[in-house]
Formats: sequence, structure tokens, C-alpha cells
Amino acid sequence: MPALANLSIKNFAFCVGDNGCAEPFSEFKKLNSLIIDRCTALDAENLHISSVTLANLTIITPRVVARNYRKIELSTTSLHSFVFIGIPYQKLVGSHLCSVKHLNIYPNVPWNYADLDWKHANLLVFLSWLLELVDIKSFTISSTTLQVYFS
Repeated sequence: MPALANLSIKNFAFCVGDNGCAEPFSEFKKLNSLIIDRCTALDAENLHISSVTLANLTIITPRVVARNYRKIELSTTSLHSFVFIGIPYQKLVGSHLCSVKHLNIYPNVPWNYADLDWKHANLLVFLSWLLELVDIKSFTISSTTLQVYFS
């Protein structure tokens, strides 16, 4: 498995390590593309993705959010493209986020979602992501995102 270059994982539960976070991909030394689709982290506050070779990352969260991890930590010096499909309620942090050049965010919530507290809280998280990803060259955002956050 350490030689694996592309990985797509769906409906999987990651276990927490000794450091209190889930860090399931650190042993994949040649990982280039990673899709995490509707996965959870059992008893972990943080999902840590660590890879010096990872260039493309897609995270898809379920429509009904089981808020199991509150922070996505990226230690990915080669990460070039980041796609997020879901509700960006997690804090995004990392040591090399300046390597991300292409960002796509698609929320999977109804466009007419009316809970103003939810909108406000998630808009602040969404904007904090943009502040972390300062060197992006292209940014794709769906019209649904604009309707959800700015209606």
C-alpha cells in the first residue's frame, strides 16, 4: 500500500491515533490523488492529511453532517487542487496551504436553507478558508453557494 498513487475511499471510519487526531494517510509515500467520500473520524477532533506527494484532494461530506471532526489539518507541500463538496464547518489549517492553486467548493445543502444562525456561522468558516488559501489562482464556487450564503 505505501506505493499507492491514487486512492478513493468512501463511507469509512478512521480511528484516532495516540495524538488525538485521525491521520490515516501518512504511510502512503507516493499518494498523488485522494478522494475522501463521506468518511468520518471516530472520536477525533482533527482529520490530519499528511503527504509530501499529494497533489489533488477531494473531500465530500454527507448532506446530514455528523460533526465528528472539527478541523482539517493539511500537511501537504505539493497540494495543487482542493475540491470540497459539503458544508465547510470545519476549520482548515495547514503549513503549506500556499501550494493550493485551484479551489472548488460546492455545498450540498438546499439553496433555500433558512436558518440564519447556521448561515452566519458557516459563512464565517467559509471566509476563513479563503483567508487560509491566499495563493489560489482559480476559484470555483457554485451559484447554490452564493444563494445559500448571501440570500
